[in-house]
Amino acid sequence: LTLEGLDAYLQSDDNLIVEPDRYAEHQSMTAPLSHYFINSSHNTYLTGTQLRSKSSAEIYRQVLLTGCRCVELDCWEGDEEPVINHGFTLCTHVLFREVIEAINESAFKTSPYPVILSFENHVDNPQQQAKMAQYCRDIFGDKLLIDPLSKYPIVSDSCLPPPSEIKYKIIVKNKKQRPSADSEFCTTGKLQLPPSTPTSHRGRVLEPSRRVVASDRRLTSRWFKSFDISERRKRCYEISSFTESAALRLLTFYPMDFVRYNRRQMSRIYPKGARVDSSNYMPQIFWNAGCQFVALNFQILDQPMQLNMGLFEFNGSTGYILKPPHMRIKDRQFDPFSKNLDGVVAITLKIKIISGQFLSSSKVSTYVEVDMYGLPADTIRKRFKTKTVEGNSLNPYYNGDEFVFEKVVLPNLATLRIAVMETNGSMLGQRFLPVDALKPGYRYITLRNEGNQPLTMPSIFIHLQVGDY
Repeated sequence: LTLEGLDAYLQSDDNLIVEPDRYAEHQSMTAPLSHYFINSSHNTYLTGTQLRSKSSAEIYRQVLLTGCRCVELDCWEGDEEPVINHGFTLCTHVLFREVIEAINESAFKTSPYPVILSFENHVDNPQQQAKMAQYCRDIFGDKLLIDPLSKYPIVSDSCLPPPSEIKYKIIVKNKKQRPSADSEFCTTGKLQLPPSTPTSHRGRVLEPSRRVVASDRRLTSRWFKSFDISERRKRCYEISSFTESAALRLLTFYPMDFVRYNRRQMSRIYPKGARVDSSNYMPQIFWNAGCQFVALNFQILDQPMQLNMGLFEFNGSTGYILKPPHMRIKDRQFDPFSKNLDGVVAITLKIKIISGQFLSSSKVSTYVEVDMYGLPADTIRKRFKTKTVEGNSLNPYYNGDEFVFEKVVLPNLATLRIAVMETNGSMLGQRFLPVDALKPGYRYITLRNEGNQPLTMPSIFIHLQVGDY
């Protein structure tokens, strides 16, 4: 084997850092819906900030084509037609019908698995409500899930259907706003949360779409009251929404209860109102609690969004990722803050950053950051970075700096981030990689841009070791 042959092998598809099979659909799709992380968008219609940006139906097409499976529609009364708009802001509006048509066109081009429409319904006009219902029935046709499946009745102590049973179906999740929402508090069965707790915890019922869209009077709308009450009611079809702040408080005070709740029921997390710039929170925080719909602003390609894209590009970009067994098995206790888990072998991961290749067409100084996201015990940020190589972005040598993640408690929920940075803070390329799929050895890692699109030439050369802790 010549030196040229070795280099060709190292850069070939036979030496990828992740097994190609992981990118294809490989996970079971027969578990209840509540057992999956579901790729979810917040205020999908917006193209920019939350206060002053354009609303567009085209965004729904783009988001669905990336594999997103839950999109949001804020419905308001228009002059003659219902519209989608971010209320009480300077954002423009788009016709409800145009959005429904866009969703119908693109819903199943990337993934055959169900699309959930998260309606925030501010429409009180009966005529416009009727139009919304008619548009959904006429445009979606047989795709619209109207009647409950006989094997999965909407009764207490049942379970949600699996994605495999509702392929090519559109489910409507409807929410009717309460005027006094911001003045109420969420309590649990153990103690009242501090008064600063945000209160956007609307509980909704996942019911046949005809009822949800056509008549709000038939919808049993409930607010999240406590984990104990939810446990007694055992209504898998009730969904609760939480702002990131409220969800963080629940996770902080009642982590095991939150995980248990998310085994049977589903929760949706969305950005707090203060994020008027459409920035995102780190989704990993709520994946750790088993939250299914961790909704992000897809129009902002920040690091949280890159992490989200890094997770959901696997399993065939279906938009569904099966949660780890500890989050799914009935009667299994799982504390996301634990530093030891029964039945899970922790690992040690060591990575050497050796060199970079074709990182930029400009003569810039670069360094490499290495982070890990996962359980709190596994998350390490801003600790590891290489030395800076001055003025050489063609083939910088980073001196083989080795970074050690001594104990990764739950590898199948951990993600490794590698990013090449300029000294001015600009990112030249990045990758988010699932820890449990990494292949040890000498590997070239091809880099992605901020939108997770492959870059043609930029890569880094690394050496990886993975072993039991």
